[in-house]
Amino acid sequence: MNDGPPAERIEVRRSARRRKSIAVHREGDVFVVSAPQWMSNRDVEQHARELITRLRRESSTPSDEELLARALWLRMEFLPEAPEPSSVVWAPQERRWGSCSSVDRSLRISSKLRRAPQYVIDAIVVHELAHLLRADHGREFAQLINRFPDNARADAFLAGVSFAKGLPNDY
Repeated sequence: MNDGPPAERIEVRRSARRRKSIAVHREGDVFVVSAPQWMSNRDVEQHARELITRLRRESSTPSDEELLARALWLRMEFLPEAPEPSSVVWAPQERRWGSCSSVDRSLRISSKLRRAPQYVIDAIVVHELAHLLRADHGREFAQLINRFPDNARADAFLAGVSFAKGLPNDY
């Protein structure tokens, strides 16, 4: 079974000790699939594809360092007058998509957005950067966040997620 870019390989390891399920992990550029000996090749392939897709998605989540680098780029591109953020981290936030502290210039992005499209994460970062300039959500604030071209699209995405989960649509 070969799935994905040519740089990635898939290796199936059968085990008599594994009784019910399959598992997937990475070893370098190889996806290792551990499967019970009794399971058919077709079933292993079907389940492995699903697990590999999930593993790829999870491993494509930006790290805190990558979030900070992205925030610095977004600042220079859309809000150069905003203070430089000191940190940008994923944070467990129940009721907000993002938050910031104007005191230490730290930004927190809800870990619920780890699998969101990049333009949505970018919009949240721009929103929080704008809060380093304006604390309110008034007209001037709206002008700042609307410099990001995908802001309306990101708002629509987040409104849909909020609606589906019965959550408020707060940043």
